[in-house]
Amino acid sequence: MATVHASTSSVALGLDFSVDRPEWVWTHQYDAFRRMGSDIFLLVSPTRLVLWVADADVVNQIVNRRNDFPKPISLYAALDVYGKNVVSTEGTYWRHQRKITSPPFSESSNQLVWRESLAQAQSMLTGWRAHELATIPNIAGDTMRLSLHVISRAGFGVRLHWPHEEEEGSVKLPPNHTMTYGDALGTLLEHLITVMLIPQAILAWSPFKFQRTAHEAFVEWGKYMRELYQTKQEEIERGGATEGLDLMGALVSGAGTASGAAKGNANKPKAGSNMLSDTEVLGNAFVFILAGHETTANTIHFAFLYLALNPSAQAKVQENIVQLFGDRPSEQWNYEHDLPALFGSWVGAVLNETLRLIPPAIGIHKSTLKGSPQALNFNGRQIVVPDNVHIDLSANAVHRNPKYWPAGEAEHTGASLGSDLDQFKPERWFKQLRGNEVLDKQEGKSEESHDTHDLGGPQGPNTSASLFSPTRGSYIPFSEGARSCLGRRFAQVEVLAVLAVILRHYSVELAVDAFATDEEVDRFPKGGSERQRVWQKAADRAHDLLRNGMESLITIQLRKGSVPVRFVPKGEERFFVAP
Repeated sequence: MATVHASTSSVALGLDFSVDRPEWVWTHQYDAFRRMGSDIFLLVSPTRLVLWVADADVVNQIVNRRNDFPKPISLYAALDVYGKNVVSTEGTYWRHQRKITSPPFSESSNQLVWRESLAQAQSMLTGWRAHELATIPNIAGDTMRLSLHVISRAGFGVRLHWPHEEEEGSVKLPPNHTMTYGDALGTLLEHLITVMLIPQAILAWSPFKFQRTAHEAFVEWGKYMRELYQTKQEEIERGGATEGLDLMGALVSGAGTASGAAKGNANKPKAGSNMLSDTEVLGNAFVFILAGHETTANTIHFAFLYLALNPSAQAKVQENIVQLFGDRPSEQWNYEHDLPALFGSWVGAVLNETLRLIPPAIGIHKSTLKGSPQALNFNGRQIVVPDNVHIDLSANAVHRNPKYWPAGEAEHTGASLGSDLDQFKPERWFKQLRGNEVLDKQEGKSEESHDTHDLGGPQGPNTSASLFSPTRGSYIPFSEGARSCLGRRFAQVEVLAVLAVILRHYSVELAVDAFATDEEVDRFPKGGSERQRVWQKAADRAHDLLRNGMESLITIQLRKGSVPVRFVPKGEERFFVAP
């Protein structure tokens, strides 16, 4: 295991190990480990020790020894906006939370996620057509709205509407509220960092309007959730049942449904800690909303950008969608049959490749406890991780480690795109490794590859059996082990459904408004060098933003600019022609 001192690393290796800036590992990606000559190294600084990991076997050991390598929960305290939750806890406290919150994430619940995702994708398309939108300056706003609608409806039974679905005056303010549910939630998420970092007592009396508005949204959404909690409690007591995921139902059941249960001490677990406290109910509801929309929205956003940058891959995706669905409208798409096939298709490969390149969290945090050093096996020898060490399982680095991934020659057109593993190539998921040999998996796939077991519960595989199967520990967009993401299947179902609906009849293209007007583009011959040069300028800018415009707060996102795109009917592409 290599060791490097933070004070000398930039001089010796040309690397900037700024431990207080998570973007450094995004900027250097696997190159940091390549320069170190090791897939794990210990960074020594005056304030702390950090173990950086890009070795699949070491990742696998750490995530499967939860008690030896616990989550450093101090890093997640900011998520306790409404109360403790399944993300911000550890040990027996976490096991209790997990036991209560995991049952809704079943395969049967995902059918509602599937239907709602198809419907919301259609609504997003309708909104674009209604407003005759040519260029969408920042599609991230629309994907965030879509995912928020899906989790609100599928998880909590609250239906939100797109602007074109709301008639003037149709959204009425409920009694005792100053914001609608949608406005409260949208404002809360918009000002989330403010709400996380500044105490509510200060926000309430702040001289700054945006801070008072953030406090108002915090209070209002909390009131809506308490009302939903009460309604759900009464429904359960009557013996009622709700279709689908019903996250609030699980939380209410975990809090107890006896009359008056919500009137006790709101901060303490009830009945000898066998039930959730009221604040824990709200805390988990908030985390479900946050995690259930932001990570999925980011993946949809980046998938569209990568497809716009790679028209040949997009053409294969569209061709595959036609093969899978024919002329059937999306209302007739069948979850049990169509989703597994979609998961093992080019659409599934796009999902996997997007998550490989941009996982929701670029680092998964673990630690060793004070007074508890831990042994690991690394490259056939035993090493000892000291006590009180912060561990970063570098997802975006291990996702680019050439030991684990099919790779070919890098393409170098326009902006520098790095190695082959830095590039978006969904076709790599149709290959497999045998030693150093790369074999094509597109030929001779059996029908069993679309088995519904591919989409089982959270402990199931990350990818379809018909696609490349990464070495355990080398593909961790949803983490691994006992603390892997509860909503993994939820996210996969949503992304696959949305991509299929949109790309069935539309192509996503880079908007070139900054480099040429529509009239100028129309004058350029189709397929000519003039159109190609304009497109390449937009592509170079997009690649630069995807490499240098990313910042990580809760998840990694484009925060230093946006990539404008257009969705055009198939056959009306301006730069490349769809099948």
